[in-house]
Amino acid sequence: MAMRYTEKDIGNIPLTEFMAALGEKPVKSFEDMKLYYAPQRDDPEPMLVVNTSTNKWYDYSTDQSGDIIDLAALKNESDALYGPA
Repeated sequence: MAMRYTEKDIGNIPLTEFMAALGEKPVKSFEDMKLYYAPQRDDPEPMLVVNTSTNKWYDYSTDQSGDIIDLAALKNESDALYGPA
């Protein structure tokens, strides 16, 4: 059974869970870092790093970073422009 979240819980959802819900799996893992392909782009190399201890992400391709809300907004903007990846 899937867990339900309220609006107050959104910031606490693990980014790894969010990425899995998008169908993304880590390409590499080391300590508290996981390397992914960015869900908002079709990159030839994995460039998005998720820090599981801080629940933040950093995109080496664009120099952007943030939390789950920021990543969801980027994904939503990308889907609106180009359709789902």
